[in-house]
Parts: sequence; structure tokens; C-alpha cells
Amino acid sequence: MVIPLTKFDGEFQPLQESYSKQWVCGSYNDHIQIKAINKNEILIHGNLFKWLNGQNVTGTTDLIQLVLDTVNRLSQIFNTITPDTITATDTEIENIKLGLFRIYRIDVNKALLFDDKQKAQQYLSSIKEHGTYPRRDREVEKNGIYFGKGSKRTTLLYYFKGQEIRSHNKQQTTLTTELREYADRMIRCEVRLFNQQLRDQELNYGYCWNEELVKHLVEDSHSKLNLPEPVSEIELPAKYIRFLATQKQGALHIGYTTSTTARYKRDLARDYGLMV
Repeated sequence: MVIPLTKFDGEFQPLQESYSKQWVCGSYNDHIQIKAINKNEILIHGNLFKWLNGQNVTGTTDLIQLVLDTVNRLSQIFNTITPDTITATDTEIENIKLGLFRIYRIDVNKALLFDDKQKAQQYLSSIKEHGTYPRRDREVEKNGIYFGKGSKRTTLLYYFKGQEIRSHNKQQTTLTTELREYADRMIRCEVRLFNQQLRDQELNYGYCWNEELVKHLVEDSHSKLNLPEPVSEIELPAKYIRFLATQKQGALHIGYTTSTTARYKRDLARDYGLMV
């Protein structure tokens, strides 16, 4: 996003100079990239919430406050090295509070929560095996699936949050045991909106965004995911019918090994859309 720290006569200042990019480490070993566009504008790229908080299992829907907190933190970091490097005036702070900054990409998401890690992974397996989305190609990866990857407008993806934080453990330095357990029950549904889509929908400035919009965008995208109806139990192969009957009797630990139980549950979710 571009944050104009000064505005004259109701117009943003024209771009005049170009400066080199710089990576800035926050308090929690995560980085964002900043670049001065001119003397009064900076371009910021990265996960601002994770940079500020050391984790992104949770998040915020208050975009303006997130940008304001980021600018204030950047001021603290740079001004301890070189005073007045990044110092926003009262007017500039007020402009940010009014949402007068440009957005070139934004990711919004929701947590799909399940009873346990196994059921979360089963749901993701079902999407990877059977899920489709209108007018978008599928691209399956080890920990998730993309619909419309490579699009210049929007991308929808689903992934297992527990595995994602384990893969990037060094960047999640403030995770508590509770947050890790929370992530292990979560499939994240994430919508990425890029510059062209933001312009066309007139969502490319901070003042356009609020909590209701964030929720609507994610819910609307998720509602268009197509998953087939689960197969009726009586249509299953005999071995799975026996397995489900044993499960209903609470006797899986007697009739099946742990590895076989896990395998059958994966098979039922992947091949028949049944979450056990």
C-alpha cells in the first residue's frame, strides 16, 4: 500500500523520485518491505499484523488502525537510529485515520474451525479431491489448494493453518500453546485481492474498508465453493460400512489399529465426502 504522509489542495503529491527498497525487522523477527516513493510517501509490502504481533493465527478487521500502528512502529524503529527519519505530523496522522492511503493488494480470511486436527485435515482433503470453483482453475499443493492462482484479480485458497505455522515457526515467535491448538483445528479460507480488482471495485483506498466488508467478501467467496454431497452410508463398500458401525458403537479402539482408523477416515473424507 502507499501511504501519502502529506496532501495539498485535496490532491496527492505526484511521484517524483524513486528510492531503494529496505527490509525492516520488527520486534518479533518478521520483516516488511518499505520503499520511499518521494519525500512524503512510502510504499509498504508485507503482513503488517504479523510484523506487529509476531503471529497471524488471529488478525484484525480494522485496516485503518493496522496501518496507523504500522506507521507509528516504523517511526519508533527508525527514529532510534536517525531522528526524524520517519515522523508523521498531526495532519499526516489525521489523513491516515481518514483512510487516505492507497491499497495495491489485500488478503482477507476467515477461520473454518473443526473439533480436532484430524477433522480439519479431512475437510481440506475433501476440497483438494473434489472441490471446484466457478470459472477458476484448481492448483493443489501439499498443504492447500488454490482457485485462480496467478490471477491478476483475485485468488481463493484453503490451507491447514497448523501446518503453515509449523513450516514458518521462526516467524511465529509469540504463539502460545492455546494459539497452536487453535491453529491445529483451523482450515483458513483466504481471499487475495490484487490491484486491478481493487480498482474495479473501488476498494483501493483505506476509507473504503470496514469489518462488514471484510466479512462479506470472505463469506461470498467461500459460499461459491462447490463440494459434492456426501455419499449415503449404504452405498459405501462393505469395509467402510463395518468401520462406521464400529465407530457408532464406540469400539474403534478395539476393532482397528490407530493407523487403520486414521487411513479409513482419510479415505471416507477424500473419496466419499464423509467427515467422521
